[in-house]
Amino acid sequence: YLEGISDSEFAGDRDTRASVFGYIMYFCGAPVSWKSKSGKSVTLSSTEAEYFASSEAAKELMFMYNLLEGMNEHHDVILPMTLRIHNTGAIYLANNHTTGQRTNHIDIRVHYVRELIDKGLLKTRFIKSEDNDSDIFTKNVSEELFNKHAMKNIDDLNDERESGYIILEEKSWKQEKDWI
Repeated sequence: YLEGISDSEFAGDRDTRASVFGYIMYFCGAPVSWKSKSGKSVTLSSTEAEYFASSEAAKELMFMYNLLEGMNEHHDVILPMTLRIHNTGAIYLANNHTTGQRTNHIDIRVHYVRELIDKGLLKTRFIKSEDNDSDIFTKNVSEELFNKHAMKNIDDLNDERESGYIILEEKSWKQEKDWI
């Protein structure tokens, strides 16, 4: 399966006051892609910043889906793919076509998440902050919290390697013995 977690830190860049966004993508439970970047423009609310982060994550999910489809490995992807978001306002914006006074300024390109939901390719789910692995890409976190998220991802990757997934020396994503 293919899923992602996105997060942002509203006005996190101290110099420009732009938000910092990040995401982490998982394929068959193992982390395979991640990113942390300062936004190109200032967002006006934490909801907008989280919605922007979810749009960037959705683009990465679709890139990965298309890559797997091109390799004829997309049968491991369950549709709709799940994108976990830490902000209920951003989840509401993604799942509803209504706009209000506070949201009508949001750039149309960010509504890519809505389009994927409408096509049945994506669903959004809430994730608690303490479970949000992408927090380490957007915020200064304590050493304890960083280790919790980082070690979880390393442990997940080791578990997948032991089960036969994502072995770089093999020609396919799974070992042949898994298909027999």
